[in-house]
Amino acid sequence: MKKIALLTGWSKEKEISFRSAKNIENNLKKTHKVDIFVLPEDIGKFFATHKNYDLVVPMGHGEYIEDGKIIGLLEILNKKYLLSSAETHAICMNKYLTNLMVKDLGFTVPESVLVQKIDDIKNIKFKNKFFVKPNHGGSSVDTGVFENVAKAKKTITHILTYDDAIVQQAIKGREFTVSVIGDYDKKPQAIAVTEVVTKREFFDHAAKYEWKDTQEITPANIDKKMQKELESTALTIYTILKIRTLSRIDFLYSKGKFYFLEVNTIPGMTEKSFLPQALEYHGTTTEKFFNDAIKNL
Repeated sequence: MKKIALLTGWSKEKEISFRSAKNIENNLKKTHKVDIFVLPEDIGKFFATHKNYDLVVPMGHGEYIEDGKIIGLLEILNKKYLLSSAETHAICMNKYLTNLMVKDLGFTVPESVLVQKIDDIKNIKFKNKFFVKPNHGGSSVDTGVFENVAKAKKTITHILTYDDAIVQQAIKGREFTVSVIGDYDKKPQAIAVTEVVTKREFFDHAAKYEWKDTQEITPANIDKKMQKELESTALTIYTILKIRTLSRIDFLYSKGKFYFLEVNTIPGMTEKSFLPQALEYHGTTTEKFFNDAIKNL
């Protein structure tokens, strides 16, 4: 039995982060002693007691945890932890940078513009609809679809109060996510391709957590050729970005092409999230997966 510190909270996605953390706690507490630290409230308590823990499991979505900051702290403290390095989290959380890297690998990505100050909106010249998202935040928070810059300016201005904005070509098509497990240097596996079907304009917070008509189809109803292309692309990205333990990699399919969207280095881990569903489809459970990952660390 190990003593595990589970770190969560500290972002605009705090509610979902806590739900993910509680699910992981429920799956580990039969075999380990698990304490949850909700940040930033418990940061002092964690500092005071961190030497008592054998292992740290970061389980938060968005800034401070998923962007690698708290993991960088764990590396400074020389604490053993599950999941990817601070460097990998930081790269993957930067949507614009990740898109540039994936494009350099030869894969297709939607056209994007990085807005770091309001004057940069002059560079937005899409003829059709486009997405506006925080460049480092979760894509279900402060995200919208717009037809022109004038309508998007309020959202961009708001995002610029705390982050850069990424403005991305809106492509109409089928949305897929590939669940990948394992360490990049130890033969990782693509365990499931899931298709997301929603009647909303895009897979936003409401579609993820509130909209009852959203369908998450595992395995996706696609032919073997499409499945192999998605899995191969996801595994290449996973390996190049040096991801460990698990990840979810999102794609869009339109007019015969797959477009890379983003990497989730700490995907949702609630009972109804994609990754637990994928693990079940793969023939295992969240409990067994995390216990094996801890044992093999």
